[in-house]
Amino acid sequence: MEMHCNRCSRECVLFTGSHVELAKTRTSPEAIEVELVVLPLDSTKGIASVEGLREVLEQISIFNRHHGADYAIPVVILSACSNVTGACQDMPSVSTLVHTFRGIIAWDCAAIAAHRKVDMNPVTHPEGYIDFAFISPHKLLGGPGTSGILLCKKKRQTNSIPTICGGGTVEFVSSRGHYYISDLEEREEAGTPDILGCIRAGAVYHIHTLLGIESIAEEESRMASYLKEKLRGNSKIHILGPKDRAHCAGIISFNILYNENKTGHHHHGLYLHYNFVGCVLNDVFGIQARGGCACAGPYGETLLGLGGVNGERFE
Repeated sequence: MEMHCNRCSRECVLFTGSHVELAKTRTSPEAIEVELVVLPLDSTKGIASVEGLREVLEQISIFNRHHGADYAIPVVILSACSNVTGACQDMPSVSTLVHTFRGIIAWDCAAIAAHRKVDMNPVTHPEGYIDFAFISPHKLLGGPGTSGILLCKKKRQTNSIPTICGGGTVEFVSSRGHYYISDLEEREEAGTPDILGCIRAGAVYHIHTLLGIESIAEEESRMASYLKEKLRGNSKIHILGPKDRAHCAGIISFNILYNENKTGHHHHGLYLHYNFVGCVLNDVFGIQARGGCACAGPYGETLLGLGGVNGERFE
């Protein structure tokens, strides 16, 4: 990782979890250089490597001490839960680690919010608070058509100019200039708000609260354990992700072989197409399932062993 420093610019080191090379881009309007660091995968747990994160945070800390200021700002964006395997990060511990190195942590909670509580201020970890959390209520019961939700700390709301300018963001406009409204929430909602989506999101979370997040997590864990044991009894069904699912939500992905070839202790062959499997589950057994891997391509490549030449051939 290479970092540059001068008195006219600052650097933002952006972390995410996946398997691609470092990429760098410059955002010239704010004179902030952004460097993207993609964390390696913890092959045992099926999540972004916490040790890999620690190593890069330590490098940034050394860099900042050498230059006598916080020139490089660590901004960590991680998925709290994989919507492919259900593997979950320990959010309080990782958030504490990031804050120890004066960084900012943002969690993608799209998958986890339907299964476990998103705690912005965990009592057990005073420094494990969440700076930003992105939630997609459409994954909850009755959720399709809801609006997305952004949770963030007030101390991070320092921008006076909206991210996207548009109708409803300005207080007054004249030939001499303009100024934006003071209310942050309205200032960041350019255009007509999704009123019906917001109402639906509120109704969905009301139902979610009535069911109880602890009860939901307990029942999902029971059903996932039952399904896992039944699937593992068939050698033609390959479950993706970590073998130890103690840290996983109730999400299980699998492939089904249709022309199994045995070589020693290994089973090879071609898999049934996921759309076919999804149709059979739905039309024959009345089980709703999602086929494919549209949201986590690099992770899917790793799970299927499609790295390097194999990945290029498949593409």
